Amino acid sequence: MKFIKNKSSLFLPKTAVILAHNDDEFFISPILSRLRRDTIFIFLTAGSVWCEGLNSIREKESLKFLSSYGFSEKNIVNLGEKLVIKDGSLFKNIDIVDEELEKLLIKLGVKTLIVTAYEGGHHDHDVAFILAHNSARKLNIPLFDFPLYNASSTRFFRVMNNRKIQSTSYKAKHCFESTFLQRFFFLCRASIYRSQWKTFVGLLPGLIRNFLLKKHFSIGEIESFSISIRQHEGPLFYEKRFHVKYSDMIDSILFGKKQDKR
Repeated sequence: MKFIKNKSSLFLPKTAVILAHNDDEFFISPILSRLRRDTIFIFLTAGSVWCEGLNSIREKESLKFLSSYGFSEKNIVNLGEKLVIKDGSLFKNIDIVDEELEKLLIKLGVKTLIVTAYEGGHHDHDVAFILAHNSARKLNIPLFDFPLYNASSTRFFRVMNNRKIQSTSYKAKHCFESTFLQRFFFLCRASIYRSQWKTFVGLLPGLIRNFLLKKHFSIGEIESFSISIRQHEGPLFYEKRFHVKYSDMIDSILFGKKQDKR
């Protein structure tokens, strides 16, 4: 695997960023200003698993955050709201989302995909990766991923660090350097997500470590991926936190795909 240092913009062809939730975009803060202004952000679920009626609030928070980087409503597609896919239920609706996502990417003329990593942190993040991987393979376009959080550490969960993930291999890691002041402002923008304050408080130690103490942020260019390989040893974070079994999620995904082939 190569490490490529990017000193300026990330000049990718027409790009779509595939996100499970409104707030996942926060974790690619260091590269948002480097993306083209025609980049599209596609959200695959709506609302919150913890509280009903947050659809519009979370969407407004994402718009406010992305607007601070020069994007607008025209850059956002709330596919999860359109398809009525609730937070936490993406793996139960993978077939319809897979079909609609592929249609949307073709319609928009997308040539590059960026997605949340397959790392065992949140099951919706992992399913978003599977959906993006399927679309990238069918459309023959490159796929990049970025980490959010996982439980691959035996003592603490890891934030923005997927180096122990076993199921994905990379052609290259594209690294970006930012100043301390830039990283400080990245972190401050977490205050935009007021509806998700409990989540961000839980992630805060890891976010401080990554944004304030680390100069580099990277996204990985996917070489290969295997759904049959568990993300890492030990319990996955979503198994402990959300009580969703890895085996149940994979069975649901594979069963749906088998139905499609009949």
